[in-house]
Amino acid sequence: MKKRTERKVFTFLVFVWILSVLIINICSVSATEQDQIKKTYNWLKNKCIGTNNVNWQTLDVEKHLFCILSLKKDLTTKQLNASYKNLLSKSFENGTCWGPGNGQSSESSCTTFNSALGKLSMHAFSSEGADPTIVSEWLLNRTIAYSNVFWYLQISSPEAVRCLIAFDKNGQKEGEISINDKGVFTSITDSVKTCFTDETYWLGLKPECASTTFNLSCEKDVKVNFFFKKTKTSNEFYVTNQLQEGQDLSINITSLCVGLSKGSTTCDYKSTLWTAYVFSSTGDKEKAKTFLPYLVMEEPGNLGLLPQAFLYDLTGSEKYAQEIVPLQQTDGLILAQTSLNYKYYDSAIAMLTKASINTNETKMHDKLVLLQKKEGLYYYWASSTSNGAGRDDLKDTSMLYYVLWSNYDPRPECIRNGYQCVDNCTLAGGNEQSGDCGSSSLYCCEIPQTSISCKDKYGNCKASCFSNNETQIGYECQTGVCCKLNSQSLCVSELRGNLCVPDPLKEVKCTNAQGLIIPFIQSGDPSYRDYCCKGTCTYVNKTCTELGGEVCEPNQGKSCQNGNNLPSTEQFCCRQGFCVQGAQTCSQKAGVRCNSGEECSQGTMVDASDTNGQMTCCTSGGRCLQSTCSETICNDGETCDASGYETMDALICCPGTCSAELQNCVDMGGQECFNDLVCSQSNIEAKDTTKCCIGTCKEKGTFPWGTVIIIIVILGLIALVYWLFKSGKIKMKGKGKEEDEFGFGNDSVDAGISGIEGFDKMPASGKPSKQQFKPLPGPILKQVPRMQAPSKPVQAQPKSSPTAKKPVKKTSSPLDENLAELEKLSKE
Repeated sequence: MKKRTERKVFTFLVFVWILSVLIINICSVSATEQDQIKKTYNWLKNKCIGTNNVNWQTLDVEKHLFCILSLKKDLTTKQLNASYKNLLSKSFENGTCWGPGNGQSSESSCTTFNSALGKLSMHAFSSEGADPTIVSEWLLNRTIAYSNVFWYLQISSPEAVRCLIAFDKNGQKEGEISINDKGVFTSITDSVKTCFTDETYWLGLKPECASTTFNLSCEKDVKVNFFFKKTKTSNEFYVTNQLQEGQDLSINITSLCVGLSKGSTTCDYKSTLWTAYVFSSTGDKEKAKTFLPYLVMEEPGNLGLLPQAFLYDLTGSEKYAQEIVPLQQTDGLILAQTSLNYKYYDSAIAMLTKASINTNETKMHDKLVLLQKKEGLYYYWASSTSNGAGRDDLKDTSMLYYVLWSNYDPRPECIRNGYQCVDNCTLAGGNEQSGDCGSSSLYCCEIPQTSISCKDKYGNCKASCFSNNETQIGYECQTGVCCKLNSQSLCVSELRGNLCVPDPLKEVKCTNAQGLIIPFIQSGDPSYRDYCCKGTCTYVNKTCTELGGEVCEPNQGKSCQNGNNLPSTEQFCCRQGFCVQGAQTCSQKAGVRCNSGEECSQGTMVDASDTNGQMTCCTSGGRCLQSTCSETICNDGETCDASGYETMDALICCPGTCSAELQNCVDMGGQECFNDLVCSQSNIEAKDTTKCCIGTCKEKGTFPWGTVIIIIVILGLIALVYWLFKSGKIKMKGKGKEEDEFGFGNDSVDAGISGIEGFDKMPASGKPSKQQFKPLPGPILKQVPRMQAPSKPVQAQPKSSPTAKKPVKKTSSPLDENLAELEKLSKE
């Protein structure tokens, strides 16, 4: 019984230890992912955009595509324009086709693979006026007829029927066929046999007629469809055309592939795979179907490209999703057979096409989070770690970020909900709201107009706010009114405006109560500072006609009076009755005259009667900004020690010094712990605080679960060791025993090993026996049988009489002898 109890105690201690480790790991993973999302987003932004949007021109079209898909919804208009212009600069003839590099393409260097990706990118830039039809035509002109399959025409009817078939390019050839009530072809005229062979229940199509259109005219309704198979003897049939039914029908097959480049006469599987996917994902599924026979038939020879994922997207067939399941590795990631890429890329493709639907997606997601690499304050994925050689970190990271976290909004929850983040909501005169601000030092606040000191809010008391760059705010002044620069004011709480979040598919404009375009204001908000609207955020999705306006084209000598511009999908949409022939002044057009060296940001530059025939009037809600920064340009994350300003090529043009040594705590990925909160890891110095917590802020008074778990683990290990000594499983080093190099005698080693069920005793020689590690015969914990009552009465044993205890002879130790000697000396 004692042995069983000890075994239960041992098992319980092991269970507690394992459970504690699991809890610590789970908590760590949960906290890590939220932190990594933001840091991965910042890494992508730095790599894709860089300083002053210069990185776009260094990206090839594949990286450019996934960069824009990952970041588009969070980019400013200037960043979007820079990306779009750089994408076109890499193409041939302004978006006709693309080559593999990052320089301008010639038609001879264009490939169908890169051009397919370019088409997908152009669709992503549809709100910028991109036209993907040009590259679509270029791709379709690179198609090649695929005839390495056997096509068959099936005509069925519940009754006997005759049909007339007309064919060839001019419809001049015709013939007749007859079918009985069992679906058997009973007669075929010779003219029909020029394109078909009789196969009893269907007609075999000859290769030379693969591109022919056939017009059927039957006596009664029939059902008609084409199907194909790889070989004549194959039992697998594939149907790509929908079943047609009626008396008069027009049917044809289209079986295509695409070559690698201009003039190619052979099919390229990778290019066809992506071309079909791009046409399908951009809404042209019928064109995508024309590539299916080739993709299906040639799939076995191209498994390294993970064609199952694309075919699942194109066909919706569960068969291809099931073929992805065995490709999921033990670590959760997907790797194609004889993969031509890496498991990051293959996993991203499987998720992009939704083909991973039957795999363990949670395991894959968690593993991908754990496999991220760290670079300073950033996280990213890279497919190779051998000195960085061969790695494609930007492609891997942008693809995985797009499929995993594309819905991530970098703005704090509070601002997303339309409130403001302030350091003290009570002092700001507002009402605290629920919503995270990304820092424990900031509170989510709905702020009404208040009577706070103008000076405390970095404003200036003046007789009036006469500048276009400042706004009168209702903070308290002893004399005059409080004027504050727009660039230092919060859009919602101080400027009484609305932050317009850019939409990835639609252009956003600021409109007044009449629906007319008014300029955005540049505010001091941490996000979307160029999108503060003193009106209504209007997402452009209607034509000028739908808005009841008319296009007022300046190139035709027309002008839209008094800024009556409407937010339509066309440029220069003007309110009816306000488009006049003849030049107007810039102010009459509700524009702003730009000085020499300035450009129109977020608007349209036109000429006016007072611009001397030059395009210097910035309309449609735009702002005049200097073209170039002649001062120091601060990089992303740097601050200016002087009064910085924006130019067309710089977000911060600094007349002083840019410094990246200290940033705000939130920008460094941390938060300040106030009041009773303590940092879970370490504090570093930031621009706005000397105690920026890189970790999480926790309450001092909260129960320290982490500490308790660690204590439990330590106590469990101590108890385990104590139990092993107590039970004799491990013995202390002593004399008279042969000892091994660890201080344990051979007997104790043997006892420790043999005492654990499922293992054989270690031989005295120290060498393992042949059967040392055999499989466990069963559970370590066995059910203890109940005590059974004896079948016969047990005869009581007579009690033994007590015996006198023998006196124990006391032996003296060296310590006792020394003490006795000292006592003797003290008496002397």
